[in-house]
Amino acid sequence: MTMDVPIFPILINPTFTILDHQQWIGRLAYIFFGIILPPSIPKFYLSTRTDSGQIIEEVLMPVDTTDLFNELCVVEDQESLLIVLKRWANRYSIFDLVQAQGFTAKELKNLHPPSYIKELSWKHSEWLIATIKEIRSAHLQKRETMNLEEYYDFIERIRENLIKAEDRVERDAQTLYSLCAAYHLFITKTPVHMVGTPFPGGFKVQKIGEEYFCPVKEKQKDVPEALCKFCVAKQLKI
Repeated sequence: MTMDVPIFPILINPTFTILDHQQWIGRLAYIFFGIILPPSIPKFYLSTRTDSGQIIEEVLMPVDTTDLFNELCVVEDQESLLIVLKRWANRYSIFDLVQAQGFTAKELKNLHPPSYIKELSWKHSEWLIATIKEIRSAHLQKRETMNLEEYYDFIERIRENLIKAEDRVERDAQTLYSLCAAYHLFITKTPVHMVGTPFPGGFKVQKIGEEYFCPVKEKQKDVPEALCKFCVAKQLKI
């Protein structure tokens, strides 16, 4: 079966130029080899026929976001949370990650200047790949008491964001990012955005000593869609 692979250049070409099919596969294989790429890439298709008779095949995400969210809703402690995160992180394929990055590309395309888009795109890609890789091999070094009230407040925030999703692609991307955020917030106790993530004005997330600082913590913590209120980072003095 011939497969027209969707092109999401953000992951490998932040200037958003369209890549040739073989270039796309080659670069992805290079980036993911030994990290995310499974022994055999599962093929999930949705075939639709246009009015002209052309058959269009869409690669579907093999992860059922509803099931993942439901499992996150019954977590009782760090151990049960990590079990859920590890199981689902291992189910995400290279195509899932690229599709999520395609959603992010659309979200970032209207930002300025282009150099900021490029830097933020690469940092986001680095964050996503590194987090999934880390979750897959993670083990609790020590069991800490998890603030379940805060955790379920976080879950409610995720639920509200998923309800607002305009389509399946956005919902799937939001679920994947929520999985990664849950790992950082409640397992490693690290910021949602990795150190070095840029924000407008030239400021970045920083780690000073053992503490993390974010340039937009105070500004964003009350934004309904944001996860900043749950983040361990403190406001960076600017």
